[in-house]
Amino acid sequence: MTQLFDDEIPHIPKKTIRDLIYLWYCDWYEAWLCVEDWEFRIYNYEYWEHDSLVDWWHEDETWWAWADNYFYCADECLDVDTIRYSIPMFSSNEPKEMAKELLEACKADLEDTATHLEAVGGWPWQALIDFIANWLKKISEYENRLVYCYYK
Repeated sequence: MTQLFDDEIPHIPKKTIRDLIYLWYCDWYEAWLCVEDWEFRIYNYEYWEHDSLVDWWHEDETWWAWADNYFYCADECLDVDTIRYSIPMFSSNEPKEMAKELLEACKADLEDTATHLEAVGGWPWQALIDFIANWLKKISEYENRLVYCYYK
């Protein structure tokens, strides 16, 4: 994995994403590791405080929305037009190694991530490893149960 935001795809989630873990932020952009459509995605969007929207007379405009409409337990607001995701390409299928790669990419691309995602000894936070492991298992179960239907 080289960078978090390579080959970003503009996409507005159709429903609230509940399977996610907060990575951190950079230059007023929030970053989340999410599972949507049975794949890992790194979402980011421009963060806005609600008070600043009200102070600058933007509360009646349609370009912003509450962040938790799209990302479960996200704070404050976001610019809807800036929601994008990238698909992380890991060099390993081992959860601990995947988390380590993600941690290194976060350290390079985000601000102050070491205190948020890094545990003692330089390893990733155990909750991040568990999140990846849990979803690798669910994704593999889903892929082995695909059913195709053909219409004549």
